[in-house]
Amino acid sequence: MISTTRNYIQILLAALVLGGALYCGPVAGHPSEYRALWVDTWNEGMLDLDSTRLCVGRAREHRFNTLFVEVSKVMDAYYQSDLLPRADNIRGADFDPLGAVLHYAKPKNPGLPDLEVHAWMVAMRVWKDKPLPDT
Repeated sequence: MISTTRNYIQILLAALVLGGALYCGPVAGHPSEYRALWVDTWNEGMLDLDSTRLCVGRAREHRFNTLFVEVSKVMDAYYQSDLLPRADNIRGADFDPLGAVLHYAKPKNPGLPDLEVHAWMVAMRVWKDKPLPDT
């Protein structure tokens, strides 16, 4: 009798674990579907204020909900950084590309949803020119 009860308990626990693993609902606060764009810094996506405003506006217009923005491509920074040098193709002495994307991702119109923004960086490329920079 004890072994039969033990078997039932094991089957019940296995069913609960498997049932819980099979139910994968959306995580609170995250979109149930990603409609994302990669915004790189080789093109015009976020090199100045106008291109950033246009990029985020078009993403919203075409119903994207997530942006993956490049914040470093050759150990340079497309954001305000104390560690990495500022990227040389940013237009505007005080322009912060990541800051601008984050600003425009939160719309002033309360009827529009926020865009989710994720920063990404090229991890292995360190330098693009010769000779290597002084360290």
